[in-house]
Amino acid sequence: MDTTSFASLAAGNVAATSSMAKLIGEDVFPAVVHEGEHESIYISVIGRSLLVVVFDERSTLGLVKIRTKRASHEVANLLEEMNRESAAQVASNNTFFSEITDEDIDSLFS
Repeated sequence: MDTTSFASLAAGNVAATSSMAKLIGEDVFPAVVHEGEHESIYISVIGRSLLVVVFDERSTLGLVKIRTKRASHEVANLLEEMNRESAAQVASNNTFFSEITDEDIDSLFS
C-alpha cells in the first residue's frame, strides 16, 4: 500500500467532510466511515491529527468505534506530550541565538 497517497487522500477526505459539516451547521464530524464489501475505513479526528483504521468483515463498525475512541484518548495524550517536548527543545535552542548581538555579527564579518 502506498501510505503517502493513502494519508493524503484521508486528509483530503476529512477536509472535504469538515466543509460539508460547516454547510449544515456542525463544527466538525469527529469521524468519517467508508464501508466496503470486504474492507472498510474508519478515520477519527484527534486534534490536528488523524487516526485511520482499515478493517475487514471480521470486525464490526461498533467494535472499531469503541476501540478507536479508547485509543484516541491515549494518542491525544501522546501527541500533547510530544508537542510539549518539541516546544521545550525549540525554546532551549533559541537561547543560543538570542545571546548573539549585532556587535558579535559585525565583528565576525569585519
